[in-house]
Amino acid sequence: MNSRKDNPAYNVGKTSNSFIKSSINTGNTDGYLVNHKQNKDVVYVDWLNPQANKFWTDQVNMYVTKYSFGGVWTTMNEPFGDVAGELADNK
Repeated sequence: MNSRKDNPAYNVGKTSNSFIKSSINTGNTDGYLVNHKQNKDVVYVDWLNPQANKFWTDQVNMYVTKYSFGGVWTTMNEPFGDVAGELADNK
């Protein structure tokens, strides 16, 4: 997928307002906190938002019904990197 508009999970998360909003980079697409590392634009689920639990549960349930797999690894689903907090976007 080359565009967010073509990504069903992103569109559902956007509709349910389930992603972390940026506090300093409000010009980012849809106003979300975006990680631009390795030329990938990544948004993060806002686990403090009550809508996030339903969004995540629905996405996992959809995946489970579509694909056969043995488990879900959830230990790396939070933002990580070499800095603490959000940096000003210099793009």
